[in-house]
Amino acid sequence: MNEFFDSLEISAAHAEDLFHLIDQSGDGVMSFEELVVGGTMLQGPAKAIDLAMLGKSLQSSALDLRLQLTALQQELASMQRAGSSGGCGGCGPTGGEEVLS
Repeated sequence: MNEFFDSLEISAAHAEDLFHLIDQSGDGVMSFEELVVGGTMLQGPAKAIDLAMLGKSLQSSALDLRLQLTALQQELASMQRAGSSGGCGGCGPTGGEEVLS
């Protein structure tokens, strides 16, 4: 196994990280195809195109997260307005209920 890691120029100490990178299906089982394709892609230094693709993917993910965060903030503000205006009806504690903080 050490020879395999050496041939990929990867430290054996990163075996678990490598496994998760190569296990494209995410099922916890590495197929022979995943091993060959993933190992080949990870061999040697990163190329400029690889880094550019990663950067583009990260930008897209960051945008998606910002959009989701904005939607959640708007929903929370809407819920807070409804609660403060008494529009929630049965929400919150009533007479004998204790509020935990």
